[in-house]
Amino acid sequence: MDPRIDRTKKHVLESALELLADEGAAYFSFSTIAKHAKVSRATLYRHWQSPAQLLADVILQTHRNPPSQVELPTEPEAFLLYFLRGVNTGMSEPSMKAALAALMSYATSDEKTQKVLYDVGEERRATLESVWGPIDQEEYTRMVGPIVHQIFLARKPVRDEFIQSLVDDAIQRRSQGKG
Repeated sequence: MDPRIDRTKKHVLESALELLADEGAAYFSFSTIAKHAKVSRATLYRHWQSPAQLLADVILQTHRNPPSQVELPTEPEAFLLYFLRGVNTGMSEPSMKAALAALMSYATSDEKTQKVLYDVGEERRATLESVWGPIDQEEYTRMVGPIVHQIFLARKPVRDEFIQSLVDDAIQRRSQGKG
């Protein structure tokens, strides 16, 4: 791919993340993103069909690139703890929280956005599955769903003890052959 295109996309994603952090999701439109990133709306439409798809890319790019100096755990239980802490940190960060909330809102009435949101979840599940082993949707929901509930519905911080209890439950279910 042309390096200029890569730079433009990276710049737009960074600008979108800044906009989310500064203004929240209420002002997240192609017009405001274009103005903030100092690009044309046509540039945005060339790379993304909708603001929801741009939001999904913001979320995915943030989670696809863990810090390079961090050595990832290779033991399934340690990786699950690392993964769930990362989910919590990512979802608790104000710009990511705003991006996910907006994406969930768009998904209530738009099938394309529902698919984008589903794909974001599937990519995260595949990341966990690469070390933990096969995970069906139900098992993944049992691991991640309580964190989503705490952050978005209960509006409470997720403590390490809570995450550890999710890991312990997952290990117990797996050892009992319940997924």
